[in-house]
Amino acid sequence: MASLLAGVGSCQKAPSFIAVDPPMRIKTEEVDPELAKAVDSTIELIEKTPYSAVLRGRLAMTYEVNHFPDAALEMYAQAALLDSQEFAWWYFGALLEQKRGDFVAAVSKLEHAIDIDANYVPAHLHMGNWLLEQNHFDRALDSFNTAASLGAGSPAAVGIAQTYLRQDNFESVVDVLVPYSKSLPHPQIWRLLGLAYDRLGLEEEASIAKALSKEALPMLWLDPIRQRPNRYVKGFGRRIVYAQSLLKAERYSDALRELEKLHEFQPNDEALISSLAVAYEKTGQSERAKEILQSGINRIPGQHRFYVQLGDLMYRTGNNERALTLITQSIEMSEANPEAHERLGAVLMRMERFEESVAAFTKAIDYGHANVSDIHLRMGTIHGARGDWKNAVEQFRKVVDLDPSNIDGHVYLAHAYIASDQLLEAEETVDWAVRLGLDSVAFETVRSAIVEGRNNSESDTQ
Repeated sequence: MASLLAGVGSCQKAPSFIAVDPPMRIKTEEVDPELAKAVDSTIELIEKTPYSAVLRGRLAMTYEVNHFPDAALEMYAQAALLDSQEFAWWYFGALLEQKRGDFVAAVSKLEHAIDIDANYVPAHLHMGNWLLEQNHFDRALDSFNTAASLGAGSPAAVGIAQTYLRQDNFESVVDVLVPYSKSLPHPQIWRLLGLAYDRLGLEEEASIAKALSKEALPMLWLDPIRQRPNRYVKGFGRRIVYAQSLLKAERYSDALRELEKLHEFQPNDEALISSLAVAYEKTGQSERAKEILQSGINRIPGQHRFYVQLGDLMYRTGNNERALTLITQSIEMSEANPEAHERLGAVLMRMERFEESVAAFTKAIDYGHANVSDIHLRMGTIHGARGDWKNAVEQFRKVVDLDPSNIDGHVYLAHAYIASDQLLEAEETVDWAVRLGLDSVAFETVRSAIVEGRNNSESDTQ
């Protein structure tokens, strides 16, 4: 495959059989100065070497990652016209066509890309999905099967299963996905299995699969070539968003490099300070993370999120008193912050100040915390530690009602039932946990507790 980093070349004479339009221009006076400079300088180079596909492709990537898709699409087309054997120009153009909803144009361009490099797995996965979107089932299956033969694994299996599902071939959905449900239990796999089991009338299997598919995560795959345009992200705001996407993708070292560059010329930006602290911590530099957050507090003392973020760091490094002070200060600045109340509850729980901890957790729920089931799990643990099994059962029941796939919730609920001498309910709960994937060691522990409880109950009646 031709390299995107290939040399620009000299000011060559235009081939007589190629007519190429001038490069697309955006209104640079309306964009970030850094982006404007990059666009203007690239266009100047194109005007000097008008038949350089590399330069036009560079301009296309710059437009794409800085959110000018129409200009990017035009420039990818110009780059492909000048170098029809460069995979990237066809591939990137196809992805943009799909984003704008033109699946016919997307498939056409992707076919060109696959003709150039038939071994690039993501191209076949995209092709299968786009053909499936157009109800071309046989061609979609061919694409997914090609991806599978090239080692795509579960993403190809999910594509094949989706195609079978659209054809009402539910037995084949099960045949394809059951092996992956054991080796790689992704929520998307369980969602498709749940639909297939339901249509086959297998109610118990369907209920388990639906419980395990509760977390709505898309099936993703690695696409190395797709990362290339990211080097052309320009402007402080865009670069912050890009760095945060790297953090989300767990590319912590890459995110840190980008954030440190930005910090050099905008050290007081709140989003930057917060993100930089996360990057430092994730790369094993907790003390540096504390320093950057403390500097943020010193510079912007009214930013309550710095206090709760630093408090959380203190909590996770064992400094409970300092964590309590910081998180309390954060709540004093902004009462309606569910994350702060949740963190306060965690600190108080560790300090065994249980009444206050439950109150803080309750406020976190009241203010709309995103992970309510986890909070109920910890509240149930507090009640259990205090021997209040009635309230423990109530909290753990809420956990499994909110998140039926939560194995810990089922196990803790089983123990609470045992302590409450509700052994039949404990057995039913353990059976559910086993179906969800409870490991053998934990199963034996709970099962032994049930047997012991039953023996104690029998001895009491004698």
